[in-house]
Amino acid sequence: MEVGLGGQLDATNVVTPEISVITSLSLDHTYLLGDTLAQIAFEKAGIVKPGIPVVTAPQKDEALEVLEGIASERASPITVVGRDWLWTPVTRSLNGQTMHIWRNGTPSPFDGTYEVALLGDFQQENAAVAIATIAQLHTDGHTWATPEALRESLGSAKWPGRMEILNQTPPIVIDCAHNPYSAETLARSLQSWFPDVSWILIFGSSSDKDVKGMLEALLPVSKHVIVTRSYHPRATAPYALADLCADLGHGAEIAVNPRRALEQASHSLEPGLGIVATGSIFLVADVREAWAHHTNLDLPLGDWVDEPWEKHP
Repeated sequence: MEVGLGGQLDATNVVTPEISVITSLSLDHTYLLGDTLAQIAFEKAGIVKPGIPVVTAPQKDEALEVLEGIASERASPITVVGRDWLWTPVTRSLNGQTMHIWRNGTPSPFDGTYEVALLGDFQQENAAVAIATIAQLHTDGHTWATPEALRESLGSAKWPGRMEILNQTPPIVIDCAHNPYSAETLARSLQSWFPDVSWILIFGSSSDKDVKGMLEALLPVSKHVIVTRSYHPRATAPYALADLCADLGHGAEIAVNPRRALEQASHSLEPGLGIVATGSIFLVADVREAWAHHTNLDLPLGDWVDEPWEKHP
């Protein structure tokens, strides 16, 4: 069960879990959770229940100190990935990646090499957190939690909109990065996975996000920028995004909607260029639907009664 926002005051906190998992923390939803990593960690640690094990992704010191302090107060054994579990990348391709992971100090039946179907450097960290979590559940007596089941799951997992490749040649990539940390992670992954590609960036963001921080991470890997807006009412106006790009020393083309943005980007493609769309979960959903419309692919029924490109010509 995934927490909606924060942890301490989230509706899901009525649940007493078998284990609590905290992924990498960054500055997001600061108007509700606090504007420091320590404050955000305090809110996230609200899901830690007395005596229930907790697993955390690698964290910066100020966040980890809070998480470990609360876990200690509640007598919850804590596993820190990056300290108690270590991993190293082995291979990567556009069809998946492999990683080697081991428990630091004491060998574990979960030590070994795993295939991970999801792309992006950040998915190795996510996989390491998943492995550490399942290993703890195995230790706690859950017989279904086995290395074999985990290998099957990691090797077949699908996550639309997360470093998803819609087209390989030329590369068209969509990613739901919507804060500076995830934008920086995406930029690094693009450079790692597509070292010889320059990017046409399709960017749109919700109005309550750190748009400047995201653009500062993405503009250095972008040869051409197209700003647009999703069909969500909280989307930032494209002209405001274009002005912000200009303030950061980068020109930007405006597209009235994600379908037009994809069309404009496609017209600008040339050898060595790819398209990446990011900045908002809503924008990525709209670009994904526009791509399906363009290629006559079927998508599951979404939130729209009819397709957005028909509703908004």
